[in-house]
Amino acid sequence: MRPVRARTAGRAPPPASRSPPSGAGGPRSSGDDPEQAKAGTGTSACGCPAVVAGKAAGGTPLRADRIGAGGGALGVADAFPDGGRAGLQHAGGGGDQFTIPQAAGGGVSGTGGVELARYILAHLGDVSSEEDFPEADEGDLMLAALHISRGIGVRGLERNLGRGKLMLDIVPEEGRRNVNLLTDEDWEEILDLGNVPEEKWDELIDCFRDWVDANEEHRLNGAESDDPFYRDRGYECKNGPLDTVDELLLIKGFTPRIVYGGPAEGEDEPPYTGIARWLTVWGDGRVNVNTASREVLLTIPEIDELAVDAIIEGRKGSDGEAGTRDDGFTSVEEVIAAAGLSRDVAQRITVSSRKYLRVVSTGQVGDLAVVVWCVLECEGDNVRVVFWREDAATKS
Repeated sequence: MRPVRARTAGRAPPPASRSPPSGAGGPRSSGDDPEQAKAGTGTSACGCPAVVAGKAAGGTPLRADRIGAGGGALGVADAFPDGGRAGLQHAGGGGDQFTIPQAAGGGVSGTGGVELARYILAHLGDVSSEEDFPEADEGDLMLAALHISRGIGVRGLERNLGRGKLMLDIVPEEGRRNVNLLTDEDWEEILDLGNVPEEKWDELIDCFRDWVDANEEHRLNGAESDDPFYRDRGYECKNGPLDTVDELLLIKGFTPRIVYGGPAEGEDEPPYTGIARWLTVWGDGRVNVNTASREVLLTIPEIDELAVDAIIEGRKGSDGEAGTRDDGFTSVEEVIAAAGLSRDVAQRITVSSRKYLRVVSTGQVGDLAVVVWCVLECEGDNVRVVFWREDAATKS
């Protein structure tokens, strides 16, 4: 078990009334750090610059509350002509539903993968057991539905479509840490795993807290709107939860290399690995251990590498092979027993949460590819888009 780190002397613990909010999910660093100046910004509805989501230029990120009335709603029932009630075997038959549309300029679209994901979600109730799986190619869609119903992410699903192909991932966002709900101890684990020098931790944590809290009171190592960092850049602290993980780039101290990864600042230091890959703004803060990566599991206080090994092995099921029908823990109690964890950890984890699903769909024809990634909010039969982004790429 990793020891709990002692606080740096002089760091004031956050008052109880200023705990992290329970909301959703320019230049850089300190005033003389040019690194933060590399982050692209626009203007957001909150009055501060809106960071372009992701690292690639030309992306089109949208939150549901930015889309306009009705623009974020997608009903599963109208995803296909049959109202989404035909068998999953029909979905794998290579029909026109999943062709990659060709734009006049020869472009491609990855939106067919989102439709396929919605179709799979419409049939989660049809595959609650391991029985009666077909042996044909369509069986991978049924297995995908079974896994998602258990809170297990699906990665690498492929379909050949005419001259192109479609590649699809469907992964619960609960496999990441909700950045708006992190404790200081959580932050320390994440920054440590990201190879961020320990002397930066206090400033980063306090500056994050000052960005999201509802007042203008400075924390010991923090920065509110009157700080030269924000005054020089012409925007104020948000005083509210982050809408996207990329918004970290607006906060004093959070350089692109800290957020996305990059070379170390010193010759003898390890490179920054980037913390964004482990974070989300969706979910209730509990981590879905059936789909979380090894790195995310290691950011949970009180879970050490031996426990992580036990979790990863245990979630493979009795056959010890990932990607099969018996995958996944069925209860938190099963996780606690398998990994030898304390009951305190039970409040931090879950095995089946999948209210928010990250869908990454790549449509490719020849050297052209379009990547669509979105977050779907799933409640019963209702599926709603809460985030959408598209990027085009050419194979080098």
